[in-house]
Order: sequence, then structure tokens, then C-alpha cells
Amino acid sequence: MNKVVFLLILSLSLTAVPAMAADWYVGASLGMADAGSSLGSESGSGLSLPRGARVVTGYELSYSKIEDPVFMQVFAGLPIYRNLAVELGFFKTNQSDVTETLYETFQASAPQTIVATKQHQTDGLSLGLLGQKPITKSLAALVRLGLVHTRQQLSYSSNQIGLVLDQTGSIIGFTNHVESFHESRSHTGLSAGLGLGWKISRGVQGRAEITGMQLENGHLLMLGLGLEHRF
Repeated sequence: MNKVVFLLILSLSLTAVPAMAADWYVGASLGMADAGSSLGSESGSGLSLPRGARVVTGYELSYSKIEDPVFMQVFAGLPIYRNLAVELGFFKTNQSDVTETLYETFQASAPQTIVATKQHQTDGLSLGLLGQKPITKSLAALVRLGLVHTRQQLSYSSNQIGLVLDQTGSIIGFTNHVESFHESRSHTGLSAGLGLGWKISRGVQGRAEITGMQLENGHLLMLGLGLEHRF
């Protein structure tokens, strides 16, 4: 499916270049991004889940987002028909941090707490078709469909703290285990979006868009405002 969309966009753009080469545009946009991280809390009790040599009998898990990511995008487009253009863009988000706190209780063993921080940063290259449906002389609805190649930088660090009890159940110490890793993930998937465009002056147009795209695990949603200049 992704190859079919890519070949369609590429063929339309190549056939249109000679006729429309003087009517291209460039622009930039800025806004908020959301990778769909789970927030809130959950808990369970009366469990009997194996965890190595121990059995989990209860847990409390909570999430907190430290910072909402912001994205910046630059793009260039080439009209191929009256209300249809091929658009190439590059975007990048800043780092987003999510903290997870897990408190576990065990059968015949001391409880432990794990605090983990996950850091996400995403950039991507997009190629797609942008359609415009005029509403008034200065306002138009925007519809976007295309492909996007994304790269995610993921960092994970955790601090596992456990209590050490004696035979009477008194606390005599604690254990501390630190773990961290970093990985990069690449993925090519579909992207789609809706928005509004409005004329500001001759050759200058504003746009407000919401765009969703596929990632390797989940999705990325971007809401932003931008400006474009036509030549």
C-alpha cells in the first residue's frame, strides 16, 4: 500500500514539473505534537504473577508527562492541478519525557519501587498530495495524504529500589539497581491531515493543520500553524 501511494505521488509530480515549475511555494510551521503516551495511573491486587523467583501480589503504576513536545516543520510544494499540489516536508520534535513509577508487592518478599524515565525525539521526511477546496475567495479547506519516513530516538533509564527485611519483617537495608539504554527506530508509513488555509496578502497564505502519521509503535499527531510564500 505504501509503495502504491509513493509511486502515484511521484508520477504525478514528474508529469507536472514542466508545466508548473514557476508556481512553486515554500513555507514553515510550528506547533504541538503528541505521540499518544499513556498517562494516568492503574493498580491491581490479589495477583499471582511470576517475576523471576518471586510472585507479584499487587502493584501501583502511575505515569506523568514532564513536557509536551513541540515540532517545527519546513516544506516546499509544487501545484500539479488547479487545487492539488505535491508537497515535500521535513519536521523535527523536541525531546518529550514521560516518567513511570511502579510499586510492587511480592509474596514472602519485600516490596520494591521502580522509577523509569522515557525520552522520545522524532524527526521525519514526508511526501504527499495536498488538496484545497475553496470555501470563499480567501479561505480554503485542506486535505493531505501521503507517506512519511520517521526516525525515533528513544532513551530509557530506570532506578529500581527494594527493601531488605530480616526474619521479623523489620527493614535492615535496601537494594538499588540502575539500568539505561538508547535506541533509534526508523519507519515508513502513511500520513493524513486536515486543515484550513487563508490568504493573507498576494503570494502569502496562512494555514492551520492537524496531521497524523504512523510510527513503528503507535502514531504521532501534530497540530500547528504555518505560513507559505508562493513564487
